[in-house]
Amino acid sequence: MHVTIKVFASLVNYVPGTAAGVPFDFEIAHRTTVSELVKSLKIPLKDVAIVLVNGKDKIAQHELNNGDEVSIFPLIGGG
Repeated sequence: MHVTIKVFASLVNYVPGTAAGVPFDFEIAHRTTVSELVKSLKIPLKDVAIVLVNGKDKIAQHELNNGDEVSIFPLIGGG
C-alpha cells in the first residue's frame, strides 16, 4: 500500500529530502495507523499537533488506506 504525505513547518527537518507542503509517496503495511506512520518517518509524536487524512482530522489510532493523503502539522508557538 502507499500513501501520499505532506509535512509542514519544522517537521521537514525529520524527513530528509522533503520540503514543506510538497507531497511524496510512502509505502506502508496494511493496517498501519497514523501514529505508526509518524513513527516510521522518525517524527517524534510529541512534536505533532494535527494529522489530516484526506483533509479530515484523525486520531493516532486511525488506520490508513491505500491512496490516502496524509498531512502532518507541528505544534506552533506564538505570543
